[in-house]
Amino acid sequence: MGLIIFCVVVALLVLGLLLREPFAEFRKRRRERARERKRQWRRDREAARAQRSQERAMNPAKAAARKGPPSWQQVEKRQGGKCWLCGTRTYADDRRRVAAGEERLGSTYPTVDFVIPIGSGGTYEYDNARIAHRHCHALRVANPARTTYGAPKRTYSS
Repeated sequence: MGLIIFCVVVALLVLGLLLREPFAEFRKRRRERARERKRQWRRDREAARAQRSQERAMNPAKAAARKGPPSWQQVEKRQGGKCWLCGTRTYADDRRRVAAGEERLGSTYPTVDFVIPIGSGGTYEYDNARIAHRHCHALRVANPARTTYGAPKRTYSS
């Protein structure tokens, strides 16, 4: 009985020594394949990112539409804070708090107005956006043929 156990232990040791090297080689190859998959994934991701960047560069109108309209603060910096319809200054402080989280905006509060309206084929591009008083913008929307706009009075600020 003791001899049988001894033979089994020796056989397992020999088998372990024989299998140890191929198993280490297998783990090494598996690790290398995983690294290669990760490298390929990074290359694919970079290629997709470059493709999207190239598409945006080729079609600025679509890129601008994806971003949405510029904020009035961005347009106001470029324009110097003047309404493009009447030429007078816009006032960001022309507003009043009515209730918690609710405000009323005055007639001289700045809004983004598009030279070519979005509904008429205009785009959200920065060059198509202009700053206008809420009052002047409302008059322009109501009557697009109108060419003269008077300076509105400030509603809530002095």
